[in-house]
Amino acid sequence: MNLEEAKARVAADTADLARLEAEVSRLAQAHAVPVFLAMMRALVEMVCAQHGPNFQHYYKRKLYEGVLEMLRQKGIT
Repeated sequence: MNLEEAKARVAADTADLARLEAEVSRLAQAHAVPVFLAMMRALVEMVCAQHGPNFQHYYKRKLYEGVLEMLRQKGIT
């Protein structure tokens, strides 16, 4: 890959990212809570997957346990 090809790829990726962000923003305006929950879940999956398959479920379980505990402390059950 030469410099021009790299620049073209970066430009295409940048345009694709802008398209994806615009689509998520559009959906969030109409359906804020489901979009927020989907984004949070995707984030959890990405972060926990970085620890490898042996620890992925462990860290996800710990995260959700912590979230539920915080919600209980706020009176949300």
